[in-house]
Amino acid sequence: RLTPMQEGMLFHILLEQGNPETKKTSAYFEQVSYRLQGEFNILLIEKSLNELFKRQDILRTAFVYEGIEHPVQVVLKDRQVDFNYEDIGNLPGIDDKDNFVREFKERDRQRGFELSSDVLMRISIIRLHHSGYEFIWSFSHLLMDGWCLGIVNSEFFEIYKSFLENRSYRLPEVKPYRTYIQWLEKQDKKAS
Repeated sequence: RLTPMQEGMLFHILLEQGNPETKKTSAYFEQVSYRLQGEFNILLIEKSLNELFKRQDILRTAFVYEGIEHPVQVVLKDRQVDFNYEDIGNLPGIDDKDNFVREFKERDRQRGFELSSDVLMRISIIRLHHSGYEFIWSFSHLLMDGWCLGIVNSEFFEIYKSFLENRSYRLPEVKPYRTYIQWLEKQDKKAS
């Protein structure tokens, strides 16, 4: 089952999708973007993100709500990150890289998410010049909030660093997401 917070978010997402003027949902679509300087191994970044997906159940989640009484979240056994890399560093005709990034992010927002079939986190990296990158995380708020983003970010960087150094990553054991849902379902809703 969904948490009460997720149920409320799903309600608003579906309400917006039902509006004929809205083509794609933007309710609870989150996007974080930042510039990084340095040299990065793009193949290891993608590998690190997929390792993060293996580690964190919620990142492999889809939401099923059509044709059933109560919406559910389904944690898929194996799901790969939706990863995109573009190198515009030496492309002729792209003089305004900041404008390119703004337009890319807007197209990504317009793409939205299909909650029951899409991977609900997309990572895009745009190489701007020899050592400058725009790193764009787009995700559904149904998966995580701002508090979680810091955890996910630091876990990603630890995994990436471990691959670079050819060692095991040093992260605490993760409790399965279902443990939280099971605990939540046992709580007395009237008392709380």
